[in-house]
Amino acid sequence: MLVRYGAIIGAASGTMGAVTFSNRKGNAVAAMKSSPLNRKTESQLEHQAAMSRAAKAWANLSFGAQFNWKLFAAKNVRQNRLGVTRQLSPYQFYLKENVLRAQIGAPLRSNPPTKGQQGVGSFAGLIFYFGGPYALEVYSPANDPNGYFAIYGAHGGKTNAIGKLYPRLVHAEHVTGALAVDLYTPWTDILGPMFSGEMYWLAWRYLGDSSLASIPASLTQSVF
Repeated sequence: MLVRYGAIIGAASGTMGAVTFSNRKGNAVAAMKSSPLNRKTESQLEHQAAMSRAAKAWANLSFGAQFNWKLFAAKNVRQNRLGVTRQLSPYQFYLKENVLRAQIGAPLRSNPPTKGQQGVGSFAGLIFYFGGPYALEVYSPANDPNGYFAIYGAHGGKTNAIGKLYPRLVHAEHVTGALAVDLYTPWTDILGPMFSGEMYWLAWRYLGDSSLASIPASLTQSVF
């Protein structure tokens, strides 16, 4: 949980009862004291492998490329959900962009993108039929039409609520202008088939060839 300190308490660090106060990447955070977990689910292993690939790539960047990320980070200050500004390090900015690219199999960026953050594109259509197809159509942003769409999904086996989400990356594809795809095979291979009337959650992000990765867009719908 993000916290915002006031005039009486300017900062906090350490553990009080079951709550630990810390600073993570420039954000003040209060969290319940954690217990060690065995982080070996398939999605966690995929994320760890992507982190490792991106970290190794950073270590192999030239001095000039790392300096370009330093300049880029200095010019692109971020805000958290509470509106508090924070300055990411060049390494943090590099990972922020390239871990996702590593996850979807896209080439990693050696240098920062030349354009700022683009939107997720414009939604064209989505309809999942029992037994397929699971059809999705999205247009990429006009300012950077060439890039990758990363598609995530989750479902909970219910008809009246989606329940707790356990999203998985189900598809990624490089496009020019638009994505039109049948997600039935990748979705069922990863998440299993769905019955008629079952609610599902779908999200996507856009990673333009010349821009920062977009924020996610998501929606909840039922299988026909």
